Amino acid sequence: DVSELENVRQELGRTIDFHARTLDQLATAVAIYGADRRLQFYNAAFRSLWDLDASFLESNPTDVALLDALRAARKLPEQADYRGWRNKLLESYTSLEPREFWWHLPDGRTLRVIANPHPQGGVTYIYENVTERLDLESRYNSLIRVQGETLDNLSEAVAVFGSDGRLRLWNPAF
Repeated sequence: DVSELENVRQELGRTIDFHARTLDQLATAVAIYGADRRLQFYNAAFRSLWDLDASFLESNPTDVALLDALRAARKLPEQADYRGWRNKLLESYTSLEPREFWWHLPDGRTLRVIANPHPQGGVTYIYENVTERLDLESRYNSLIRVQGETLDNLSEAVAVFGSDGRLRLWNPAF
């Protein structure tokens, strides 16, 4: 009697479909590679991030083939030693801990890449586009510096108190 085994398989299939639908709704790109280093899953954000052909992705390319295709399309960070860089990235398959990389792409985008190894082999890559956040942080820090310089050069005393009544900002004249 294999009915219980079939029930478990169906339940597993439903769970996998549910997780795939959930990951497909994320704005963060996700790619999952199996122990054979072939692409097993990708979400819509991954396909959009790299602007890759669906037929290429559905062919379950290897991690190396996908990286080489991205490099040929000039979508990866420029590297003097591409093979060494690629091999360092592929060390994630044998790593025990997640690894984090920062990629500065030729088109000006910056990605935070997390490579999370599976205990049974394989890797899940998470690609977070942090370009906008870094730009906002840079503009905010620039604004704070300009504001500070302006206040410091005023001859009038200036003090700014926070909503809790504590002194937050002041200039030397104060």
